[in-house]
Amino acid sequence: MANLNAHTALAILVITVSAAVIVDSLHTADTNRCRDNWSLVCEDEVLTRLFLDRYKSTTVGAECCKQLVRKGRVCLERLVMRDLHDPFFKKHTKLAQKIFARTEQLWANCTLVAAAAA
Repeated sequence: MANLNAHTALAILVITVSAAVIVDSLHTADTNRCRDNWSLVCEDEVLTRLFLDRYKSTTVGAECCKQLVRKGRVCLERLVMRDLHDPFFKKHTKLAQKIFARTEQLWANCTLVAAAAA
């Protein structure tokens, strides 16, 4: 009986770990898809504005805003979260909160820019 419980527990552990690996690889694939068809210049401009404290504005160029809005809010959040998983940000939660706030501002600005250009 104890042997059966040990095997059951081991099977559940293997299934759980396998599921976690699959979910992580799907998340990585989705993040990589978010980067497709988006110029590296715009990705760099967006992430620089969000992560570097010396920029007081979250404004990016109109073309980058249009590309960002075409990609969607989920893609923006995935790209930001990818970088926020760095151990540095786990120790600096106030900075991470500031980046989340900037992300919201950037998204709001870009949706206005994209709507005006449409």
